[in-house]
Amino acid sequence: MIPLIVAVLTVAILFLVWEIIIRSLQPGPDAIHDFHLARGISASLCTAMAVTFVLWRSSRRRAVEIERRAGALVESVVSRERQALNALQVSERRYRALYENTPMMYFTLDTEGTVLSVNEEGSKQLGYEHGELLGGQVLDVFHEDSREQVKRDLQTFLSDNKDVARWEARKRRKDGSVITVAETVSTIHDESGRTVILVICEDISERKRSEQRLREYQEALRALSSDLALAEEGERRRIAIGLHDQVGQTLALAKIQLHQLQHSGDDQRIPVIQRVEDLLEQTLISCRSLTFDLCSPILYELGLEAALKSLGPQLEAASDIHFQFAAENKPNTVPEELAIILYRSARELLRNAVKHSKAKNATMKLRGQGDRIKLEILDDGVGFDTMNTGLPSRDGGFGLFSVTEQLRSVGGSIKIESSREKGTHIVIETPLEDSRERHTHQVGLGRVVGG
Repeated sequence: MIPLIVAVLTVAILFLVWEIIIRSLQPGPDAIHDFHLARGISASLCTAMAVTFVLWRSSRRRAVEIERRAGALVESVVSRERQALNALQVSERRYRALYENTPMMYFTLDTEGTVLSVNEEGSKQLGYEHGELLGGQVLDVFHEDSREQVKRDLQTFLSDNKDVARWEARKRRKDGSVITVAETVSTIHDESGRTVILVICEDISERKRSEQRLREYQEALRALSSDLALAEEGERRRIAIGLHDQVGQTLALAKIQLHQLQHSGDDQRIPVIQRVEDLLEQTLISCRSLTFDLCSPILYELGLEAALKSLGPQLEAASDIHFQFAAENKPNTVPEELAIILYRSARELLRNAVKHSKAKNATMKLRGQGDRIKLEILDDGVGFDTMNTGLPSRDGGFGLFSVTEQLRSVGGSIKIESSREKGTHIVIETPLEDSRERHTHQVGLGRVVGG
């Protein structure tokens, strides 16, 4: 603007000076006066133009400085805004990655229960494609038994304005399978101020199964403890009855016969003596049978292999099962504790075969494998369901539960393969060295049984 004003004034003054100069050149008394006037105006004009130029340059420099400072300020603001935006984007990507990749199931819902978002893990664990659940009702993924309860819990949470709520429920996956979940619910607000429900969901199915197994196990232990006391008392009674009915009566009869022998003639002594011998022989047989039932002498005298083999005649005498026994790579010695457990386990399993399997053939194999020993029992019977073999039976027997617990006490294991009408294959495997250390240092028995 200033340069334009200077230019206009300069042109106007130039025309005025030119006119005065023309007039001063004309003859007359005012010529000298007009000349001096023109010179003064020219000097004033030059001064004005110089001052105007100086002012213009100064204002121009100030304008440039102001413009520079304004540009720097704008650049600084833009830079800070750009940094804040980048930080926001990084933060959003980080939390998005956490939301999508966490092992938990994350849902966001509106207050009507409509699914607004679900992370990839949530869709995966429920068997849906990512995004397939969006727009649907969250109650649809719950098991029928849990829907009403979850609906009430959600309504109570919203009506009471709670900060957080927790509950457990069952959900049905897309394939129809059911899982148990623990949910933590809270509310947040989106950018428009709308209330959004955030649900963090954890699959606790395995934990629930473990808790159920633990409860069953504890119940089984309690039942076992009670049954052990009853079994001990029953065994004492059986021994007492056996000794009274068999050994006691036989000995009493032998005493009577001997008394009669004292008052008989010589010709009558031989038959009486023969009768006494027969009674004493029956007593010895009864004592051996009772002793064998309580504890096998063969196990302590001849070793584990002979004791296991002796189970064959007992099995065949009590059933129509044909028994075969084989041993290979057997260890030279077996710890006494381990030998007792293996013998009792084999006897219990063969008794089960007699009671339930309806088998025609049974085979037992004893085999050593380095520092371990393996015992296999096979039969061609009707088989059974292996799901509940870890629990004591309700008919008064301990069955496989007792066998399993005894094997665990020496670091062993039992594996059962059985199916209906296809027989049963049982594999018992235990360590030798670990059992020997446990036997020596914990049980305190140093004697071992030869295999």
